[in-house]
Amino acid sequence: MKISSPCCGIAPGATSGGEVLERETLLALRRLGHDPHVLLAHGKSYPGELGHCIEPTWPRRGQRWPVQALTLPFYLRRCRRRHGRADVYRAHAILGLGQACLWAGRTYGRPVVMHFTHLDPGDRWRWLKIRLLRQADRIVTISKFSRRQLVTAGVEPARIRVIPCGVEQEFAPRDPDERHVWFDGRPSVLFVGEIKPRKNVGFLLKAWDHVRRAVPETELWIVGDGPLRAGLRRVHDLTIAATGALSRGRDPSVSWIGRVSDASRPQWYRSASVFAFPSLLEGFGMPVLEAMACGLPVVSSGRGALAERYEHGRGGFHSPPEDGPEAFARYLIRLLREPELRRWMGENNRKVAAGYTWDESARHLAAVMEAM
Repeated sequence: MKISSPCCGIAPGATSGGEVLERETLLALRRLGHDPHVLLAHGKSYPGELGHCIEPTWPRRGQRWPVQALTLPFYLRRCRRRHGRADVYRAHAILGLGQACLWAGRTYGRPVVMHFTHLDPGDRWRWLKIRLLRQADRIVTISKFSRRQLVTAGVEPARIRVIPCGVEQEFAPRDPDERHVWFDGRPSVLFVGEIKPRKNVGFLLKAWDHVRRAVPETELWIVGDGPLRAGLRRVHDLTIAATGALSRGRDPSVSWIGRVSDASRPQWYRSASVFAFPSLLEGFGMPVLEAMACGLPVVSSGRGALAERYEHGRGGFHSPPEDGPEAFARYLIRLLREPELRRWMGENNRKVAAGYTWDESARHLAAVMEAM
């Protein structure tokens, strides 16, 4: 099947959920023998396995969605001249990419598939996204929560397909002989994600103040970067200094790791004891699935699709933000103090995560596109 797929980014080292979803989906479609033609801006990196699938576009770096909507039809037309008629047009983003695919679908009489992750309540372009989604032939979304958002927005349920994300094979429990990142035997809590308002890292730091006093030997690792990182770190240090609890106004129990490479990210999960994810809204929750695949228990907000990933009391705990940081901290403290409970919940999560693979996701996606 020949798939024309304009793309925002598929960098090998990307940790953004949407970019990981696009990269791994394209790789899996290629492994399954399909023929994706990936329109990607000059200067953007991509996996070597997709090198012969890449169709470069202008401008050299990134593209805002209004620019994509105007320029991509030219490159879709050029791709058609070079490689022949596409069987389907596929967009992993609604604005820009989706608009270009809808133009190509109408112009060349081919079906259009759009991917959908979630709608943010404060999104000023929400109305336009919904209008474009209603024009797609099929919408592929990643969770029951996201499907409910679409139906509530007025999208016809018959055109929606739920296909969960997968998890790479590198995410697996730690081998007994493998050394930790910091091999000092101390229990640790891990957060992985972009540090932006929706991820709620400030809430996690408030909960952490209770955890470090109850379990002084533990550590918090914050893996990721984002617009709020510097501000949150400064506020946390000032808070610590004001209380006089620690010398020099620095909390040695919190490590701000920043971005890590694709190759090292699984090791951070395997080195941790508990995964914490207080996000306010998730269409799927890919970091949670990665943690589960590595055999970690999870404490999350349970918001959005997070409640679908693991069962409360069996794979970890759901602690809604409205219950406050103290409630979130109590679950972390319990898991840090009870290694047998951690192991039992982590093993339950590992078994659940084993059912999520990118190849299986791609097979379902290919079936949807072939049926069109």
